[in-house]
Amino acid sequence: MVLLKVFELLNCKVFKDCQCERRAGKRRLLRRRKKKEISANQTLNGNTEIHVPFNLVAGWCLEAEALPQSHRAGKLLALRLLCESTQAQGPGAPSSCNNRLHLAHLHLYQRALHHGLTGEDRSVVDVLVEHAAPRYLWLAPEGYSLLLLDFVHASTVVLNSADMGPSCPRTAAVTFLGSLLALPDGLMNAPMLQPYPHQYNTVSCPDLKE
Repeated sequence: MVLLKVFELLNCKVFKDCQCERRAGKRRLLRRRKKKEISANQTLNGNTEIHVPFNLVAGWCLEAEALPQSHRAGKLLALRLLCESTQAQGPGAPSSCNNRLHLAHLHLYQRALHHGLTGEDRSVVDVLVEHAAPRYLWLAPEGYSLLLLDFVHASTVVLNSADMGPSCPRTAAVTFLGSLLALPDGLMNAPMLQPYPHQYNTVSCPDLKE
């Protein structure tokens, strides 16, 4: 009987100690949540996707435009990353500033597109048509009409090419040209850059859809 009584007392003490530890652990968890500004009844939202640190990579990608032919592969990868990361800042992107691109970056991005789309390097043209053209009209960044002739020129170069390999972005070129039909006719009178590299002369093109 004495042993049973001792075991009962020990079990009761262990149970109470476990309860105290659980309560202490719960208090510690609540304190940690408060430090993180998360209430006890609040859960994290489902949007746990990791986004590209845009401001860290955009400057490097823009500078890569001037890389020599000895670094051609890196230049093409940088241009692809520039297109994809810039498009990720479009409408609804969590990392965008008021869902609008910073004008400073937008100007540099459009300049890089103008130089690449109208240049003689066919690899650069292919990368920009494949990774920038299909969503360009949908994103419609400020001043997007300036590059309409550049994209039309580059898409025409791709479609007129004898290259029938899988790396040729024919689908992207056709997608862009087809998207032009949905644009309002009045937009065709807006100033557009002529498709000449490193030149910034503008012209209107009312018959662009034709």
